[in-house]
Amino acid sequence: MIARWRATETRWKALILLGGALVILGLSGRYGSTTDLEISKVKAVEIGSEYLDFEPEITESRILRQGFFRRPVWAVNFRIPDPADPRNETLRQLVVEVDAVTGDVLRIGDDGADEPASG
Repeated sequence: MIARWRATETRWKALILLGGALVILGLSGRYGSTTDLEISKVKAVEIGSEYLDFEPEITESRILRQGFFRRPVWAVNFRIPDPADPRNETLRQLVVEVDAVTGDVLRIGDDGADEPASG
């Protein structure tokens, strides 16, 4: 086995080692971890609630990764479900995207219409 490894071309050795490193990185969970978050889930909900003009019945939030460098973003969804609709549609909805590192509001989507955050 060692003789076979030594006989392998250098570029294939590099690809095999790179593939192994990526597998280990993926299994460790570091690529999707939440250790780089400065803004907590509770703080993101507080920031998003500043843009509400209704009283939501349901508040949901989750962390997303956006862009080439996988920047963490909290997507906070405030909504009022329509009790008469069996498809679980909403009467009112507001989605606020908050940068999980700086706390800046990146996007505000109200009832399906996205608007860039001002300021």
